[in-house]
Amino acid sequence: MVIPAENIVAAFQGSQITVFAISKTPSEAQVFLEALEQGLGGIVLKVEDSTAVLELKDYFDQRNEDNNILSLTKATITQVHISGMGDRVSVDLCSLMRLSEGFLVGSFARGLFLVHSECLESNYIASRPFRVNAGSFELGVARANILTNVIILRTKNDNSIEPFLKVLSHLNKGPVHAYVAIPGGKTCYLSELNTGKEVIVVDQNGKQRTAIVGHVKIETRPLILVEAKEAENGTLYSALLQNAETVALICPSQGSGFPKKAIPVTSLKVGDEILLKIQGGARHTGIEIQEFIVEK
Repeated sequence: MVIPAENIVAAFQGSQITVFAISKTPSEAQVFLEALEQGLGGIVLKVEDSTAVLELKDYFDQRNEDNNILSLTKATITQVHISGMGDRVSVDLCSLMRLSEGFLVGSFARGLFLVHSECLESNYIASRPFRVNAGSFELGVARANILTNVIILRTKNDNSIEPFLKVLSHLNKGPVHAYVAIPGGKTCYLSELNTGKEVIVVDQNGKQRTAIVGHVKIETRPLILVEAKEAENGTLYSALLQNAETVALICPSQGSGFPKKAIPVTSLKVGDEILLKIQGGARHTGIEIQEFIVEK
């Protein structure tokens, strides 16, 4: 059904005609809604189980979340300390990242550092725009226009159709204990990521999008401890990252010209400014909750 969906989108692109597709599963509906990055005008969902309706609603909620701009906070580096060896997680995505894009990673959920992908050029290794090793870059990801025309019908048929194939991208981040931001305002541990899991990719201006993990590997590498202070309340935040030239932290936007996008951790020094996502620290299975908590 993937090629027929793409053919229909191509045939009616730019016309005033709205085309609906009949879908028997949420995954099939997703194919129609994402075909050629535009999708059809709407779907007729024919299902027997109401849970399929809720699953499709979650899909729309997540895609709409991509339109929200995250609030990022400027922070100043207060300490950079080489910390010895540890197990770090390298993540390959099923999409390429743009300059100034990366993951939100941190030792504590209350303050996540914006770590750049490996798209930056280096004298030591070829760029890997699909990988985050505390640095990131992307060329483009297929997106669907999220359409509001959905009709719910009921039927006994429930044939699944897998979503379209995606292109591989990579991110090399931090050690196994670190938190990483995932869709829905949640976090998970880097060590919990695996093929098929979704994460959020964020750029220098807080624009976010969802990407799928294609491959994860854990290897022993030298680590570096980075601490930063948020100016408004003076709170300290920290992250352990791989100590390598390909790992970088994204800087605040500096307007026109050719502003610095990221600083490799090997060049990071006290006084440098980077970006954080500040949020509630208490978590239960990755969901933010209200409770007393002390982390250090």
